[in-house]
Amino acid sequence: MKDAWQEALSSDLTQEDPDYDIVHRSGLVSIRYALITQLLGKFADPSRDALCLQRGKIQGAKEDGRWDPRSFCSSVIVPWVQAADGVLGTSSDPYVGKPLRRTRLDDWNTPLRQKSEWEHLVGLLTSVQSANQPLTTEAALRRCLRSIARSYRELQVSFPVPQRVSLEQTIEITERFLSERSGGERPLIVADALMRTVGRVFGLFDEVFRQGINEADSASKAAGDIMCLHNNEEFSFEQQVMVVEVKDRKLTLIEVNASIEKVRERRVPALLFVVPGLDPLDEQAIRQRAKEEWALGTNIYFSQLHELMRVAFVFAGERARTQFLQEVGAGINKLTVQPTLRVVWSNLLSQMGTVE
Repeated sequence: MKDAWQEALSSDLTQEDPDYDIVHRSGLVSIRYALITQLLGKFADPSRDALCLQRGKIQGAKEDGRWDPRSFCSSVIVPWVQAADGVLGTSSDPYVGKPLRRTRLDDWNTPLRQKSEWEHLVGLLTSVQSANQPLTTEAALRRCLRSIARSYRELQVSFPVPQRVSLEQTIEITERFLSERSGGERPLIVADALMRTVGRVFGLFDEVFRQGINEADSASKAAGDIMCLHNNEEFSFEQQVMVVEVKDRKLTLIEVNASIEKVRERRVPALLFVVPGLDPLDEQAIRQRAKEEWALGTNIYFSQLHELMRVAFVFAGERARTQFLQEVGAGINKLTVQPTLRVVWSNLLSQMGTVE
């Protein structure tokens, strides 16, 4: 189950699945829990009836496919949902209510609220039970998990930030977060959180605006990945005082030239590249270009993310470090396109006591 959930979180979730998504967007917690419980129970034991809700005490119940979904849900599904930040709801016993205290899901003798939603659920499970094939059940279960992952992507997760964090812990947890490649999303989240924290602590910026990871500069009319703004009350306008470009690879001259054109057009005085380093083939030309742009009015800086963090938090102090970790979580909640990052960051924070 854990591996299948991680696979669902890491999959392409842009394509909606209306048949399953409608269940997980239901206002009824019992329906949301019932789909995954009945499917996983059927997958764990193909002899089970996907529509059965009670085993009963009669002889031969197992041979008829009868089983106890309520106990299965409480012991297997509920702990998993709790570990997934309550993505299906916070009930500790979802099968306790009347809608799931019937003998079977397709028994319509019990009055039901939002009956059309129950009928839809029964339709999904009936198709699985009618096929009664492990591969069909597995395919339905994977669709169900991807649908839950889409709901999880929209969920605002609470992250357990400790009250005290050392400088070394802050650097270490960030490096662990950045250790896996993510198409540039992880370093962008961290850099954005750093600029927000530093800007607030030192009063450097009034606002920090970050683009989405796949959003083109031309589409948002932005000068770069992160825009740091200052509100000029005297003249009643917002001025971009710094643009930050974030890369998870060595910086090339072509990228430098493209960024310079954008900041020059918008008259931004400072351009910071947060990168692992400069492309060795372009390094001399990049540094020469930076000198030329300084003479024309644009300050260009290059820094690795961990170096920038170390200097910033030496001066910003202890409180800023906890604020920074909170900002990372807020950024993940707000703009991440990879739901699995919520799990990664939450787990790293939970392990803070073991970080040396």
